Amino acid sequence: MAKTPEIEGVKEAVRALRKIDPEMRKTFNANVKAVVAPMTSAMQSNYDDMRFPSGTKRKWGTQAVGAKARKINPLTAAAAKRGVRVKIDTSRKSGAAFTVMQTNPGAAIFDMAGNGTPLGEAFTAKFGRSPSRVMWPNAEVHLPDVRENLVELIEEIEKDINREIQRRS
Repeated sequence: MAKTPEIEGVKEAVRALRKIDPEMRKTFNANVKAVVAPMTSAMQSNYDDMRFPSGTKRKWGTQAVGAKARKINPLTAAAAKRGVRVKIDTSRKSGAAFTVMQTNPGAAIFDMAGNGTPLGEAFTAKFGRSPSRVMWPNAEVHLPDVRENLVELIEEIEKDINREIQRRS
């Protein structure tokens, strides 16, 4: 799998933005989601009930999550589309300023299920062997535009931060 793309200075600029002007930070979050929207829309458009193997329409059971278990409902395109989310996280612990993820357990399994299991083999028969069937292939197509637009957004934020610092001085 390809390396996660990085743009230097994003997390630092956003942290500074939060300290200087929290409202500007909220605008930044909205702008990031707008920049990533073509990618997330492409991901969502790849989920179609008619493409899923028939076994995914049944109740799946539960998935262990730490000490708890959560229900994995039948896989539907509507739920899979709702599961595509953008998470913005500028904490020092986080490896990325933002992440595009699939939060629906059934859709995540559909995207990543390996071979050697009946479900994984059914997905492979329809969609071919791939470490990701939906999320990563769409990300690779859209990453150059996303990266370019994010660089422009960060440059604009840096200008706003500098203007605000000068205004306060």
